[in-house]
Amino acid sequence: MIIGRICGYIFMGLMIMVLGAEGLRILEGRASSWITVPEIFELFSSDQIGQLSEKMEKSYLSGFWQDILTPLLNIPAALIFLFLGLALIIMSRNRLY
Repeated sequence: MIIGRICGYIFMGLMIMVLGAEGLRILEGRASSWITVPEIFELFSSDQIGQLSEKMEKSYLSGFWQDILTPLLNIPAALIFLFLGLALIIMSRNRLY
């Protein structure tokens, strides 16, 4: 239970960091759209992400990758991190019976 709660707090911290980056983009005037999860992954290593995309498109799960995961990953990253953080915190809370 503690691991789920810690992961939830990490996701909430990531959400706050993404919102800070969004604020900076708004102040700089380059805020054409929200930061998405693929944009965050591209900051780390764009070559590996491209190779992973090619492998997923060639696999037997290509329809799942293109039809379900790609639109989900294009949701703003702050909302994804908020949802994951809250879900993990709520699921791993101490329950009184």
